[in-house]
Amino acid sequence: YYNLTPDQLLVVYDDMDFAPGEVRLRQKGSAGSHNGMKSIIQHLGSTDFPRLRLGIGKPLWQDAASYVLGRLTPEEIPLMLEAVKTAAQAVECFVKEGIQQAMNQYNRKPETEKKPAKESANKTHQKSGDEPGKKIASNSENASDRTSLNKPENEPQNNKGKEIDEYENNSTE
Repeated sequence: YYNLTPDQLLVVYDDMDFAPGEVRLRQKGSAGSHNGMKSIIQHLGSTDFPRLRLGIGKPLWQDAASYVLGRLTPEEIPLMLEAVKTAAQAVECFVKEGIQQAMNQYNRKPETEKKPAKESANKTHQKSGDEPGKKIASNSENASDRTSLNKPENEPQNNKGKEIDEYENNSTE
């Protein structure tokens, strides 16, 4: 279409196989269960193209479509804001330096999941206000919140961008 080869593309998409806010780049791979990726692979005729996966977590008992289109929980909003910023930086790195450098720089576990070699190292790298050993909330902790915040069936479900805008506006006041 634009005379690009598949390796010059970067597909960015949501992924239920990663925790909310987790960002991962891959050079190539299968579609897994993601229908959008299945369509892209079918149209390109190849799985050999880079992709950036943005974790949204898995629903425990809700169907996937309702979950993906549902509202973020209050706990997920800051995680997703940070993930979007990280994803934007990773995209810029991909454009300027290539997929290998972007993967090297951005495919790292979040600081809260790393185990420090020494106790003093944990205190040195700890952000102010963070609790030592604090981890991102698990999918099971967020599942009921996400479901209870869904809009009624007669209202549009895709309001994630609006929720993030409202969060940013309220947090800066």
